[in-house]
Amino acid sequence: MMLSTGASTVDWFAVHRKAVDSAIDDRMACYPAADLLLRDAMQYACSGGGKRLRALLVLGTAQAVGAGVAQAMPAACAVEALHA
Repeated sequence: MMLSTGASTVDWFAVHRKAVDSAIDDRMACYPAADLLLRDAMQYACSGGGKRLRALLVLGTAQAVGAGVAQAMPAACAVEALHA
């Protein structure tokens, strides 16, 4: 999974892992205040840190077939949420 710019796979993983973490946080923040307890529980379950390997596989696969990271990010977050 190399970028066309010549960045290493390790760099690709680091950059996209941060993007996945941010996207998950953004999605959790969208829950209404009435569901605060549920949101907090979901955020706790999804914020374990981790390698985010499943989400990164989704993003890498999307790039390999010509889709953009932004297009695949919802699916990547969903895979992580299901795993959590």
